[in-house]
Amino acid sequence: MAAHARLSASGAHRWMACPASVDLEADYHTEPGEAAAEGTAAHFVAETCLKEDREAISCLGQVIEVDGYKIKITEDFADFVQQYVDYVRSLPGSLLVEQRVPFDDYVPGGFGTADAVVLGDDGHVYVVDLKFGRGVNVSAENNKQAMLYALGVYQTFSILYDVEHFTLVIHQPRIDGVSEWQISAEELLAWVNTELLPAVEAVEQDSPIFNPGDDQCKFCKAKAACPALAQFVLETARAEFASSETESLPVVSGREPLTLEDIAGLLPHTSLIKDWADSLWARAQEAALKGETIPGHKLVIGQTRRRWTDEEDLAAALKKVRGHKVDDLLPRSPLPIGKMEKMLGKDHKILAEYAVAPEGAPKLVPETDKRDAIVIDPLAGFKELAA
Repeated sequence: MAAHARLSASGAHRWMACPASVDLEADYHTEPGEAAAEGTAAHFVAETCLKEDREAISCLGQVIEVDGYKIKITEDFADFVQQYVDYVRSLPGSLLVEQRVPFDDYVPGGFGTADAVVLGDDGHVYVVDLKFGRGVNVSAENNKQAMLYALGVYQTFSILYDVEHFTLVIHQPRIDGVSEWQISAEELLAWVNTELLPAVEAVEQDSPIFNPGDDQCKFCKAKAACPALAQFVLETARAEFASSETESLPVVSGREPLTLEDIAGLLPHTSLIKDWADSLWARAQEAALKGETIPGHKLVIGQTRRRWTDEEDLAAALKKVRGHKVDDLLPRSPLPIGKMEKMLGKDHKILAEYAVAPEGAPKLVPETDKRDAIVIDPLAGFKELAA
């Protein structure tokens, strides 16, 4: 697993805005999900193509295992990576792939890895960062991560190259996004003095300050435990919302509905409040799955959707069904179970034989929920080892 700097480039948007988050996050670790695994696989394919002068389609069908996830390279996957590869190849200059860029002249222990750096002959440098997610569109403008990568390039290569200007690029092929932003070396060094160094100094204080906010809190690993964020959210709720079920919050007075102006004032807070609330539920469920008690809550079997057990055998069976055209039931793949049920009837033997409802995953709910509670034995793993 790759090492990460304490004051990393990828986390700069957080620690520069909230100095206290660095120490608070140090005690928390989150397991990477499938989306992160896909991103790692995409970077691996892109690196292979750029270093070995290959096309992404050459990796078609390859399965890359990342953090327990098996990522298969499909045509769509390869096409997205190829868009990034083609973009990088179009840039003029000397290409460096997966380039380690230390910026420890400015940030203690600071370093990162730039996906692609292109050193031009005219003092112009491209710093390209591949983002493989499907979600938020990331802008290159004033992007702290990209600026620190550029700073690392400047620290490493300015002795050998005449580095004068940068084009910072965030390439997001899965949402058809390429964001470019130019900054001169002079402007970058001015940013170091006015923003970066003061932020580093703030982190190194004996009691660094908390500064909760949407951007810095969104992906913070410690937000479920952050007292400052909790205080901020509760104060926001007291000021902006009301709850007849929560005695600590004020009761709504008056009979007039919220105006559009009132709603506009509430909207900026809802994203942060939802993210924080989701993180609380996630942390509570994680504890419950380990057998810990969450007062007033319990684990139940979550809802699940029925699925076909064996589509190949099902297709063969559907061809024998009388009274229906095979193409109606099996256009390219079997119809969804709900639609098939309407056509054949709920009691048809095909559904009884091939449709199955797998057991849902455990879900934490209030104890007033009518579903039966499930019991987690925290010693179960140790019992199996002892057997």
